[in-house]
Amino acid sequence: MKNYYEEINKKIFDTLKEGDLPVWVKGFCTGRIVSHTTGKGYSFLNALILSECGEYTTFNAALKEGTPVKKGAKSKCIYFYDAFVPKEERDKPKGEQKRIPYLKRIPVFNINDCEGAQPKWGRSVPQENLDVKPDARAHEIIDGYLKRDDVRAVNMDVATAHYSVTEHKVVIPRMKRFDSKEAYYSTLFHELVHSTSKHLKRELGKKFGSDPYAREELVAEIGSCYLMSICGMECTEAPTETEEKTFRNSVAYIDGWRKSCKEDEKLFVKACSQAEKAVDYILGRLDEDKN
Repeated sequence: MKNYYEEINKKIFDTLKEGDLPVWVKGFCTGRIVSHTTGKGYSFLNALILSECGEYTTFNAALKEGTPVKKGAKSKCIYFYDAFVPKEERDKPKGEQKRIPYLKRIPVFNINDCEGAQPKWGRSVPQENLDVKPDARAHEIIDGYLKRDDVRAVNMDVATAHYSVTEHKVVIPRMKRFDSKEAYYSTLFHELVHSTSKHLKRELGKKFGSDPYAREELVAEIGSCYLMSICGMECTEAPTETEEKTFRNSVAYIDGWRKSCKEDEKLFVKACSQAEKAVDYILGRLDEDKN
C-alpha cells in the first residue's frame, strides 16, 4: 500500500510546484451561486460558505423588492474587502488619499427563503446526470468500511456533502447530481476520511478557515486522492480528461487550504501521515490497539 501513498504524495507536490493551478470547483451539478441583485457569481470562498445553489439577497434588498424574508429563515454571511478614507485624508485629492482596507461581513438569504421571490439570472435548479455509473471497486471499499464501523452514509437530494460529528453520519448528494463518477467518489471518500476522526482522535476544528479546520480538510482531500488511486480512478499513466480534471481540482483544493495554515512544510508531512492512517483504517488494515 505504501507505493500508492508515495506516488500520490509526489504527484500532489509536483503539481503544486507547477503553479498556475485551476480554481477548485465542486463536482456537483448544482447550478449557479449568484447575487440576486447583480447576477454576478460569488468568490470561491463565499461560494463555499453559501454551498447551496441559487440566488442570494440581503434582508433590506428583499424588503425593497417586495419579497420579504420568511419568518424563521436563517442567513449565511458572505465576506469581502472594502476600504475607507480616514477623516484626516479626506481633504486631499482623491488620487493621494490613503485608503484603509477592512473585511466586510454581510448576511444574505437564498431567495427560496423570501416570499414570492423568483430567480432572475437563469438556471439555479440542479440538473441530473444520468451518465454517472457506480464503480465496483469503490463500493467494495465503502461497503467494507460501513460494515466494520458504526458510521452511516446517506445519499440525499441535498446541495452539498458533509460529515456530521454528532450523528457520525456522512451525507452526500445522489450520484446523478455529479458531473462524473470520479467527482462523486472523490467527494464521498473525502467525507468518509473525515468520519475516521472519531476513532483516530483527530481534531476537526469548529471554525471555518481555522488552522485545525484547514488541517483536517487537507487530511480528508489527500486521503480521498489515495482511495481514488487504489480504485484505479486516479490519473497515473494514461488519465482520461475527467480523471485529470478531478485530480487537479483536488490539488487546487489542497493548495487553497495549505495557504490558510501557518506551517506549510510540517503541515503537509503530518497531513499525509494522518491521511495514510485514515485510509488504512477505512481499508481495515489498521490495528486500532496501536493508536
